[in-house]
Amino acid sequence: MSKTLVSIDFEKGRGFGSMGIGLPEDYLSGDRVTVLSTVAAIFLHPDPALANEFSQAVAMLALYGAGAAVKLSAEQYMQLETVAEEYQAIMRAPDHGNKSNENLADCVRRYAEQRFAHDTAGATTGLVSVDYRGWGNEGLIGSPEDMSFFDHLPGFDPARLAEVMPAVAPMLSSQRRQLQSADKRGELLTVAFLCTNPDKGLANPLTQAVSLLALYAAGAQIELTFDQFQELLGKATEFDFTATDMTQVAAFVCNCAAARYDGRPDAVK
Repeated sequence: MSKTLVSIDFEKGRGFGSMGIGLPEDYLSGDRVTVLSTVAAIFLHPDPALANEFSQAVAMLALYGAGAAVKLSAEQYMQLETVAEEYQAIMRAPDHGNKSNENLADCVRRYAEQRFAHDTAGATTGLVSVDYRGWGNEGLIGSPEDMSFFDHLPGFDPARLAEVMPAVAPMLSSQRRQLQSADKRGELLTVAFLCTNPDKGLANPLTQAVSLLALYAAGAQIELTFDQFQELLGKATEFDFTATDMTQVAAFVCNCAAARYDGRPDAVK
């Protein structure tokens, strides 16, 4: 696997410029999880105003293909797949297309299709059902009637969070347990998916920042400048003021991202 890192520009939009500049020509043939995590990070923008439905769909399909522990209905999968297919067709057009972008979308779609076929044919126990209705926005309100970010995902509550993401469990429970083999990488990919929305109008800067930090912490081959890293941390830590479950989730992501940025031995490998 190439050690090349891709720079991320926070000032430019996603999808229609050249994506993944600097990656080797054979990059997409590398390790599936690393490749898809990197593609997701390339297409994801911390500012929803500079994203579009194509970039959001490609990023989410990449996360799904990479192994985010989520369960998509046929309708949800096809919603993302249809948009990504349209994006690939646009990138294939000779007048204003981009072959490199088309290849990225094709890679993402192929892996996502394999994952969906696998999920459809087998058991999906332990996977989280998702809801595309603007999760994360409610956490910014933090009203007494609506204090949980994950409560808006059917069947997903703090107890469920501790089961699916064992590395987060110590932060959700006063009774700390010994965790033998927490899959932090898988948990980070799951958080990134759950904090992203296919409708950029329902996405928000705080959850998008958490998504990008989660991808960075999970090993996406991107590099962040000091200012970029601090910007993302600043947005993510705003959840400290919401008194929701997102406080713990964002803290978990920030700690994992900081471990990589600082070169600590506890960074996700």
